Amino acid sequence: MIFTDGSSHNGLVGAAAVLFIDHNHITTLRHHLGKATEHTVFEAEAVGLLLAAHLLTQRREVTFAAMIFADNQAAIQSSSHPTAKPGHYLLIHFRKLMKRLQNKKNVDCEALSLNWIAGHADILGNELADREAKLAASSPTNATLRHLLPKILCKPLPESISAAKQDHNAKLQNRWLSIWKQSPRYDHMATIDPSSPSKAFTKLTKYLGKKQSSIYVQLRTGHVPLNKHLYRFKCSDTPLCLQCNDERPESVHHFLFECPRYDRERHILRTKIGQKALSLQCLLADSRAQRALFVYINETKRLKATFGEIPLPPEKPG
Repeated sequence: MIFTDGSSHNGLVGAAAVLFIDHNHITTLRHHLGKATEHTVFEAEAVGLLLAAHLLTQRREVTFAAMIFADNQAAIQSSSHPTAKPGHYLLIHFRKLMKRLQNKKNVDCEALSLNWIAGHADILGNELADREAKLAASSPTNATLRHLLPKILCKPLPESISAAKQDHNAKLQNRWLSIWKQSPRYDHMATIDPSSPSKAFTKLTKYLGKKQSSIYVQLRTGHVPLNKHLYRFKCSDTPLCLQCNDERPESVHHFLFECPRYDRERHILRTKIGQKALSLQCLLADSRAQRALFVYINETKRLKATFGEIPLPPEKPG
């Protein structure tokens, strides 16, 4: 049995293959790929398979049938039909090594198998392969000597396009976040969705129509047809709330939490979602409050002139 693994550790990438015969650890091959900005974990997993094939080919004590175990399903599935995708050239070399092994040792296909194994499941061989891959990643000095490795690994691997794209996108994301935090609107939006920038809003509105999504955006930004916003564009004679006697601007906060005109509707909202009805973050960022929020908006009829009757989202999206 050979257990393989690829790992990214402290910004570096490595791979390992561990040979067991009769449940005894015989030997290990390790390879240091380089920086995580230049190589991917998928490449490392493919290198692990290459190391496994090399062990089967070169070790005299190996007998057949033999099994290779890997905990990366993508690498296993791609190994059966490698394409022109990044990193797949390593799987093509893996298949060539396996074919050469079959011819050299007169081994049929049934005597060789590539199997998936659950990662971090306290399986000795898999845990050892994981530790050895991290060791290989940590420093080039921990790698097996090049002349003991497959020929393709005797020189540095070309940099991965996927790794370069991931690194570029990560830098853009960090730069965007830095600029966003300097925005005067950041503090307000952070109280509604602290995870921003993220895909949380896309997930929140995944099952909603255009009208429903638009209301979410307008409530979050304050650009909603309430008097405080309308007054800025001279679409209202006053920024104050005309639904109650208080001298308060009709803001999103006032509409959702304060206006006594909507106490009944607010009570129904609180009955449905409990104390979450008192949280702006919950109302505008939690999918569990979604249906109750739109029921509240419909019942108040305050936005009906603009949006009409708002369709309710499904109770259980998907």
